[in-house]
Amino acid sequence: MKYLRLLFMLCFCISLAASEALVKELKQHIGSERAFVVCLTDKDQSLPIALRAASQFYVHGLVKAEHKRGAREQIDKEGVYGDRLFVEAYPGSKRLSYPDYCANLIFVSESAQETSWDEIVRVLMPERGVLCVEGNNGAAQTLAALGLQPAGNKSIDGKTYAYFKRPRPAGMGDWNHDRRVNAANDRVLDADRIRGPFHTAWTNMGHSFSKFGIPVAAYGYTILRSGGILDKRKKSSTCTITAFNGYNGFQEWKVTLPEPDGIDLVVSEKHVFANAGTQLCAYHLKNGKEAWALKASDVDPKMTMWVKYAYANNALLVHLTEKKVDKIHKNSLPAESIVANLDPVTGKARWSKTLNPGPYQCLLADGKVFVAIPHTSLSAYAADSGEELWQIPMKHGVSKSKGLYLTNNYIVYNRVPYDASNGEQQKQDVLKQGGLYAFTHNKDATGVQTTIAKGDNKEVIGSVKVFRDPYDPKTGIPEGSWCYGRCIVRTETTHCKFFSSYGTMILDKLHARLYAAEGFRANCRTGVIAGNGMVYNSASGCSCSYAIKAGIALVPVSMDMYEGEKAPAQLQKGPAYKAAINGVATETDWPMYRRDNARTSGGPGSLQLPLQSAWSARLKGKLTPAAAVNDLVFIGSDAHRVYAIDASTGAIKWQKFTGGKVLVTPTYWQGRLFVGCEDGYVYSYKADDGQLIWRFRASPYDRRMLDFGELRSNWPVNGGVIIDEGILYFYAGLSSADKVYVYALDAKTADIKWVNNDAGFATTEENLRTGASP
Repeated sequence: MKYLRLLFMLCFCISLAASEALVKELKQHIGSERAFVVCLTDKDQSLPIALRAASQFYVHGLVKAEHKRGAREQIDKEGVYGDRLFVEAYPGSKRLSYPDYCANLIFVSESAQETSWDEIVRVLMPERGVLCVEGNNGAAQTLAALGLQPAGNKSIDGKTYAYFKRPRPAGMGDWNHDRRVNAANDRVLDADRIRGPFHTAWTNMGHSFSKFGIPVAAYGYTILRSGGILDKRKKSSTCTITAFNGYNGFQEWKVTLPEPDGIDLVVSEKHVFANAGTQLCAYHLKNGKEAWALKASDVDPKMTMWVKYAYANNALLVHLTEKKVDKIHKNSLPAESIVANLDPVTGKARWSKTLNPGPYQCLLADGKVFVAIPHTSLSAYAADSGEELWQIPMKHGVSKSKGLYLTNNYIVYNRVPYDASNGEQQKQDVLKQGGLYAFTHNKDATGVQTTIAKGDNKEVIGSVKVFRDPYDPKTGIPEGSWCYGRCIVRTETTHCKFFSSYGTMILDKLHARLYAAEGFRANCRTGVIAGNGMVYNSASGCSCSYAIKAGIALVPVSMDMYEGEKAPAQLQKGPAYKAAINGVATETDWPMYRRDNARTSGGPGSLQLPLQSAWSARLKGKLTPAAAVNDLVFIGSDAHRVYAIDASTGAIKWQKFTGGKVLVTPTYWQGRLFVGCEDGYVYSYKADDGQLIWRFRASPYDRRMLDFGELRSNWPVNGGVIIDEGILYFYAGLSSADKVYVYALDAKTADIKWVNNDAGFATTEENLRTGASP
């Protein structure tokens, strides 16, 4: 017996060492302390537990249904279930619940895979994500056919682990420059993968409001510049640059600029460039470490101010000027300016050109630098050498809004096109040629009818009716005013247009559909931006900013989820579904949040004072207020569970794990306990022993998002439930970008009485009676 104990301890120590070695290896592949990890494992949860403990990773495990209870109990014994680690069974559909591109690491155990490789690849992050496959299960050939690239093999304790990387898919697009897609001043992003419909992929960035917002989304990152005008119109004393993982919203790094002033942000494949008052700073994109910082006088002794900067083709174009002020009359005088090409790696000037005094605009595109000086000239220089290629006289000026940009090999200034190769002025008609889509707007008293045509032959795709305010908040009926009235900058991608309502309207050009997303309110300075195959907004410092104070990312989802695929059953019956269940709450009981549906927070009964402590119970997580019926106390917890406690002794009579946080008091009715959960389900338990009666998923699909670094349903049941005359009512959802569902169910059977899923925006009184969509 003694030797058996020694052998067991030896095996345990070897297993622990192997786990530590594997965790170290996986962390090296991820290269970040903050990451979203998906573990497809069997019953043993040693690896997910070790990954969570060794880092700031958020770990979600999937196991076979028969292993779910044991896996949860193993994690709970470590005291960490629901704290950056929880486990669920594989979903009932062929789809995993995660959004595209979101996982930094996916670990697949040798015997645990229950879903297809193409679905696993869909979830894997491009370029920086890693897929680790345990054992030799013949996956390499299948993964190669799906476009994955081998990234090495490692043998640990007799087991082989194969690593794979996902190349960046084509058509994702990069929004490199603040307030413009690229150095050519485009506001239309060429990105084939960005097409409707959309679901929320992540929210993050807290409550740091700024006029800057998210200016760039490129190379797998989104960059937030905080400063300028803050909330309540106060000016910031500091300015920071924060880089987030563009695919799941986890913060990668943050730096404080040396000066609070300055504007704009530009990103290259390796660097982030930010103007900080008198300096231009370059930071490494991967880790935020400073590469170099230059004062304007370092480029030219006369220069004091950075005006604009742009990046393309390994060239950093900068515009600098000297600030001349008439000290007597306090007026700005015409100042000398230069345009220069800097090496983006070192910051050293390759060449510079002195320009005539006065304001001007410039851009960098197609290997050329174009400079427009109002009332003087329009010039083109070779970006690599600074050699003047052509110059033409310019007799007119330009308003800031009309600008200078390049399109279809035409340089456009003050809405006048010029041939970019030689500067020859062209007819206005050339700007209308070769457009992918054409739009015709007919405004009348009830709104705007938008007709969409594709290609030069003007093949009509369809028409949509566009409203500024999709519905009246009092009646749910569209009030019909015009949609193009807000101050948000309008932006566009190959297949979508983004414009402002009280939130954002997304016009799907491919299908001639309009998606309303009131909670997706963009910063007015930047508008909605796109990149990394996704769409982004950020919280604005304006007083008119919408209530969701966060950066929000939308990701395209397959149209099949709505139209071409049968959704899995929403109702899952438990072992107690057909059981005889009895029970009644008396007048002195407290069966729900604030006691009743009216939330009166009071009832009959009396207390004998002074009150004394009868018992205490230590429960896990942050707890909801309690419900109390028939000598049982019911409490939910953000540690993914619900408790039933003996009211006399404080002993836990039963507890049940859930797939997400429980944030609202459970509701008791006729021997049943109902729990709304952040995993998107409503649970019904037998109140006396905790047996599952049923659970009901509010949305057609089990779809999750990363909300401030935590995984929860796009349709969480965060408002709990109420019951009236045997009908259970609840809502599920966070944002109209995903839609918000309102349900009425039979409280005993979970049969649907009504739901607002086909009412859309309520347009008639009849829709309002059957459940209006917010």
